[in-house]
Amino acid sequence: MSGIDLKSGRNGKAPVITLSSGYDMPVAGLGTYSLRGSVCVNSVSVAVQNGYRLIDTASFYGNEREVGEGIRKSGISRDEVFVTTKLYPNQYGYADKAIDEALSKLDIGYIDMMLLHHPASNDVVAYKAIDKAIQDGKVRSAGVSCYYIREINAFLPKVMIKPALVQNEIHPYYQDSNVVKHIQSLGIVMQGWYPLGGRGYTEALLNHKTLREIGA
Repeated sequence: MSGIDLKSGRNGKAPVITLSSGYDMPVAGLGTYSLRGSVCVNSVSVAVQNGYRLIDTASFYGNEREVGEGIRKSGISRDEVFVTTKLYPNQYGYADKAIDEALSKLDIGYIDMMLLHHPASNDVVAYKAIDKAIQDGKVRSAGVSCYYIREINAFLPKVMIKPALVQNEIHPYYQDSNVVKHIQSLGIVMQGWYPLGGRGYTEALLNHKTLREIGA
C-alpha cells in the first residue's frame, strides 16, 4: 500500500493506519447505517466498551445524536475513539452550516473524519468547507465516499489537499481490485463499507468455507 503505514495498535489493540493527515485510524469499526434510537445508543456504547475504536455514521443515517450519546455513555476517553460522519449531497451547498450541525448533534468536541457521501455538484465547494473546518479545529481529516477511478481523477486536480481516505463498497464478493489499487497508488487509504457482504451476501460470506477457515 504505497504511502500507507499500517502498524500495531497501542497496548495490543487492533492495528491502525496512519492517514496522510497524520492521524491514526483503526482498521475495523462499527457502521451504524441501520441503527436508531436507544438501539443505536446502546450498540455504540457496548461496542466501544468492548474494544471498538472506530464508529461510522452520517447525516443521511439520521442518528448522529444517538452515536454521540453512545460514545459519551461508554465511559471511554474521547481521544480513544475515531468518529467518522458524512455530508450528504443535499448539504453541499451549505456545507459550513452542515458541519456545525453535525458537531452539535454528535456533541463530542470534534469529528475525526468528515466524508463527502457521494460525488455531486458542489462537492468541491463542500470539500473546501471541510478543509476550513480542519483549520478551525472542528474536523481532523477529510475524505470522500463512492469515488472510483474516474471520479477521483476528476476531483483531485480541483482541491489543494487530497483526501486522506476513500470509502467504497469492498468485500470478498465485490473486491473492485483495480479501483483499490489505483486509489492506494495515490497514497490514499481505501476503507470498505459492507465488509461483511451487505446487499444480501452476508449469510453466504459468513458461511463460505474458505473465509471460515481464515477466520478460525
